[in-house]
Amino acid sequence: RPLRSKDLSAGQGAGRSLPRGERLDAAATNRPSCADQPDARAEPVAVAVQDGIAYSADRKGQRICRNRIATGESLGCFGGRGETEGRFQFPYQMTFDRDGYLNVVDILNGRVQVFDKSGRYFAQVSRFGLDDGELFRPNGLAIDRDRDTLYVGDSYFGRVSVFRKGEFLGLLRD
Repeated sequence: RPLRSKDLSAGQGAGRSLPRGERLDAAATNRPSCADQPDARAEPVAVAVQDGIAYSADRKGQRICRNRIATGESLGCFGGRGETEGRFQFPYQMTFDRDGYLNVVDILNGRVQVFDKSGRYFAQVSRFGLDDGELFRPNGLAIDRDRDTLYVGDSYFGRVSVFRKGEFLGLLRD
């Protein structure tokens, strides 16, 4: 069956149209479970959609869960709590780059992690720290696909760091 608002709490994707005119509803309370941990109920806080798959950041499980929109089928989750590659301490905003890689803000680890569509770890952008080019509490995320440029908001410092291919380019300034 198609994924409905009761299947996925929307986070940043509230209002995004689904097949047959259905909509993701930010007020939804029934959350998806993931195939690899069927008894665990996810608590999605953000969502990104690509190629008919909804990727949701699960703050409870410290992971990213994938669901096929057309059928509601769980495609499993990846991640889990931790500090090593592919693990999270509060995954949050997500977006896809022009090559189809999923970029995920990892708030308490102070980084952006990059994954392929199946959830395999690919790279890391920045690291935890206080200096320019480092992230302390990243949360906002945007990609300019035309310029292949990643913008990361840091809520602690109130600044936006700019990266291209993992390299720090500078801070956005007024």
